[in-house]
Amino acid sequence: MRIRFQQTGGFAGLSKSCELDTEQMSAEDAATLRSLVEQSRLETIATPESVGKIRDACNYVITIEGDGESRRVAANDHSLPESGRALVRFLQKHATVQPR
Repeated sequence: MRIRFQQTGGFAGLSKSCELDTEQMSAEDAATLRSLVEQSRLETIATPESVGKIRDACNYVITIEGDGESRRVAANDHSLPESGRALVRFLQKHATVQPR
């Protein structure tokens, strides 16, 4: 499974991103990531076209590829369901600030 994560906006307006591949991670981290993806219930998260920008809110785009499928979802601090927050926190820990 490969995951691309991008976070933009927020009070500081920083852009952070990461790309994770479970084949390149430790077995423990890969298992954690797979579990978080499953628990996140991504089907409940809005598509990129339906998420509006909210002042000072962080915006998230998550693309997950695996098993011959690709799923791209977008949310912001207000639309992200509780089920997806642990996944976003995990991805934020691996993300780095991108230059403007």
